[in-house]
Amino acid sequence: MIGVAVMDDYGTSWDAGHQRNFAFQNLYFMLAPEAHSLPEGVTRFYGMAFEFLLLLAEYALGSDDIGDVILSRHLLTHLLYLAGALYCSLLTYRLFNNRLLAFIAVLLFLLHPRLYAASFVNSKDPAFLSMFMICLYLTHKAFTKDTLGAFLILGVGVGVLVNLRVMGIMLLPAILAMRMLDMLPAPRREMSGMAHVAATSCVFIAASTSVYYAVSPYAWIDPLAPFTSLMQTLSKHPVNPSQIFQGELVAAKHTPPHFVPTWIAITTPPATLLLMAAGAVVTCAQGLARPLRALQNTDLRFGILLVALLTMPIAAIVLVNATVIDGWRQLSFLYAPMCLLAVTGLHWIAHTHKLPGSWKAGGYFLAALGIVATAVQMVLIHPHQPSYFNFLVDRQTPEHLRSQYEFDQRLYGCREGLTHLLQRYPYPMTIKVIGGYAIDLGLYTFPKNDRERIIQVKEDADFRILCGFMLREASANTQNEITVFTRKLYNNTLVEVKSSSCRSGEPILWTVPEGKSPWEVLAEAWEAE
Repeated sequence: MIGVAVMDDYGTSWDAGHQRNFAFQNLYFMLAPEAHSLPEGVTRFYGMAFEFLLLLAEYALGSDDIGDVILSRHLLTHLLYLAGALYCSLLTYRLFNNRLLAFIAVLLFLLHPRLYAASFVNSKDPAFLSMFMICLYLTHKAFTKDTLGAFLILGVGVGVLVNLRVMGIMLLPAILAMRMLDMLPAPRREMSGMAHVAATSCVFIAASTSVYYAVSPYAWIDPLAPFTSLMQTLSKHPVNPSQIFQGELVAAKHTPPHFVPTWIAITTPPATLLLMAAGAVVTCAQGLARPLRALQNTDLRFGILLVALLTMPIAAIVLVNATVIDGWRQLSFLYAPMCLLAVTGLHWIAHTHKLPGSWKAGGYFLAALGIVATAVQMVLIHPHQPSYFNFLVDRQTPEHLRSQYEFDQRLYGCREGLTHLLQRYPYPMTIKVIGGYAIDLGLYTFPKNDRERIIQVKEDADFRILCGFMLREASANTQNEITVFTRKLYNNTLVEVKSSSCRSGEPILWTVPEGKSPWEVLAEAWEAE
């Protein structure tokens, strides 16, 4: 219900149009390979499994209005994110048999400000995160049930996961390695002999491979191309934007080793970080204390898998000096093991017999405090959750945070500038704005009659809207402009609306005097004419 209420409060991602076009091209190729070609470009290997569902929903919607199409994408992407939260809850209940912990797991998964906002506007990263969580659930279930059917379903899930992002391939060798460990001499459940282990492994490989290639048209031409491209893209990404990091302008191909850990630390709710650290430490300590149990098909081994899935991608990026763009957006799938390790830490604090009883209340109090604080913060900064930072950075000094880190890298703040103009100059007035893709992204989720009132021009505009890096790169010569609207977040400028056509310091378009509504001013203007 909350998602439906707020899904049109955000703009959209600049990837949305590319993803939709690529999905159409892939679909045409699948239907008629001899008549159509596959897309080219850096994102040509991005999976289309979820995009095909979005196209199907668009077809069922039957609307030719781009605004309706974008909002339908927002809703379905968010529903998949909610599915990820559901499976986070189900997996937590399987691990700890505790409904309270399962409920807390849902809240931890949902109440990450940046990921929550991305779950509407980004059909790639949140979809991969949710599918990653679903595959973790299927992994635990498959190893618990130890049946051919369970590993078949797991294979289907991993096939879709690898299609969404080739990076999901890391789960396949991890699962096979654990399956090989099940062949070691150890107490086994019924039907867990070596032949059965080999059969389930073969079913898993066959299912994951078949599903992946069925929904990955590019692999039809060159089966290994997506995987070789992954390594090349990590080390030699064709895109190399600069980004502010700790006060310096850093190229994406030359980020320091602590780049990703720092971004995770300053943009994740602190309570989740503390509980996750506790869960990771406890899991590793238990693994060292009981190494044989850590090799067997137990929840401890699954916990060690979570630690490995969290740390190894970060280590790999550091080792190969990979190109990293937009903070840790490309690694947002790491939030799945982070949430599960957080509830592991909370379970250990609240339920271990080695700690005093007051720790149990303290653990739940910390989780509740963190959840409430994050929820309040998300409400207060809505719809600017993509620019959330926690208290580990200085949020009080004016304009300090914006000078240290990218504040609105994907230009979502532009929509609030458009909202201000559309409210200030109501229907049927038209407004000339300096055009660009930032304006397009902000406009898509407005009603059609409002979108048509924004006239994008290259010169002789009434206004221009600055946000994100545009604020940093704006010309210092603004003597012919006045700022008519500013939105600040954490004492830092998020968006500015400037008037470039002024008379006596006022915009050409009339303004709304204080104490009057726009409709009253409009009525007076018509009456005067």
